[in-house]
Amino acid sequence: MQRFETITKAEQALNHMRRRILTGELPGGSQVPPERTLCREYALSRVTINKITSSLVQEGLLERRGPRGTYVVGQNGRGATLKIGFLMQTMQPQEVNPVLEAIFRAFVQASHAHPVLVSFGMAGRWGEHLPASFTATELDALVVAGSAHPELIDSFRQRNRPLLFVDETDAADPEHCVTTDQTEAGRLGAKHLLECGRRRIVAFTYPEGSYRGFDLRLEGFRRAHAEAGVEPDERRILRPWFSRAEHIVEILRQLEQDAGGFDAFYGFADLVALWGMDALLRMGKRVPEEVAVLGIDGLPLGEWARPALSSVAQPVERLGTRAFERIHQWLQSGRDEAGLERLAPVLLLRSST
Repeated sequence: MQRFETITKAEQALNHMRRRILTGELPGGSQVPPERTLCREYALSRVTINKITSSLVQEGLLERRGPRGTYVVGQNGRGATLKIGFLMQTMQPQEVNPVLEAIFRAFVQASHAHPVLVSFGMAGRWGEHLPASFTATELDALVVAGSAHPELIDSFRQRNRPLLFVDETDAADPEHCVTTDQTEAGRLGAKHLLECGRRRIVAFTYPEGSYRGFDLRLEGFRRAHAEAGVEPDERRILRPWFSRAEHIVEILRQLEQDAGGFDAFYGFADLVALWGMDALLRMGKRVPEEVAVLGIDGLPLGEWARPALSSVAQPVERLGTRAFERIHQWLQSGRDEAGLERLAPVLLLRSST
């Protein structure tokens, strides 16, 4: 593993095609481009493209019509009288946060019962820019998933356009936000590891200041220890800079020398937990016999790890549905009084703990 791949090229292509359908870029009733065209566009084989379209058929977004080809079964924007923008922070043109992707999918599906058009846009690296069409004159409301510079979205506030956040970032307005209870996520996972008898738990996450959710998860981690009457070893709370699996191996080997080892690895994101599990296996550690591994997010890819990754799952479908309910009600009534909603995560136990 030379670098940390968040999702494969095939998954990126699947997500991108799904967004094109959900947002109406590929409208209902339209024919999907031929496989050879999609092969060139996504630089994937015909077999992989066929698997992608088959997945979208199973989801009910596409239908095959024999020799006539494959067509879109679209609902987004039918008879639309309102237009809502869903703005997502992302790092690469086709690579998005899989948690936010799942929230977006649930958001659009919830919109199908209403005359609403949902437009998808990317805020770019660190939320530094908006798509050209994402303006307060073009959209009736805006949902922000991730971070966006305040000055970029101020026009929505100035025009009194509904502006809802679905992630508790530093830029989010707490009065208009629905999110996962990140503190409870951190607490729930640590509680499980402690109840399993693990007392030398490594809490591994990104550097301080990278994302407020990690700070809240760490707060929950400490809370679980306090509730159990166990003092966490500060040496095992790690927030380093890292970019390769080998870096985690080096960090953990140094920790063995400095802190006398560990019996659990708690990655504050599923991807971190999976990289940690890879590092542990490189070190010759048995998971979970010697070291239990747990993540946060509940990504489907955790099921395919060996051993399968236990995780604290974010309630992505409920988040997407609730976000739509709130923004739609706001548009209808002219007000949003729900305040900050933190939805409870759920512990998914698999074979890594």
